[in-house]
Amino acid sequence: MVNREDEILNHGYRVALLAKELGKVVGLSKKEIEYIYITGLNHDVGKKYLDIKILNKKGVLTEREKIYIKMHVLLSTSTAIEKKMDIYIVKGISHHHENFDGTGYPYNLKGDEIPIQSKILRIVDTYDNLMMNTFGGKVLKKQNAIEIMDKDIHKFDRNIYLKFKKMIKNHNIYSSELKAVN
Repeated sequence: MVNREDEILNHGYRVALLAKELGKVVGLSKKEIEYIYITGLNHDVGKKYLDIKILNKKGVLTEREKIYIKMHVLLSTSTAIEKKMDIYIVKGISHHHENFDGTGYPYNLKGDEIPIQSKILRIVDTYDNLMMNTFGGKVLKKQNAIEIMDKDIHKFDRNIYLKFKKMIKNHNIYSSELKAVN
């Protein structure tokens, strides 16, 4: 059985690889691709400070539990600042749960207020959560994950999301490179 820190690290690694690939597709610079990889690795490190019973709770969360889990973004951001990471990385972590339509957290940013690295992380983090047993307690197939994400397209930058769909469809990046992590 994998422990919580390993799960967080494995998730971060998969997100980092996907973010790096998507960063290339959307035309980020070499430096931005390097930074987005580091951002992916560190985006959820704050979860290690949260109560595992609440993080792993099956079923509906209470409002208090939802607020508690959302704290991981602030804890992850704080960790990045303490480690003196570049501001590009700090912003990427800080805004990785912002939705394109303004319904995300912690700052309810929308559209172009959200840094590109956070827009990319929002997409690949969602995909990994759907693919790796963190959504409703079951592993989804690629097509099922994409169908769910299609229904939530208002949460994502449409242009980046469409490039992501094409990338995932045309490459087996998830099934080949990332299986080794598990």
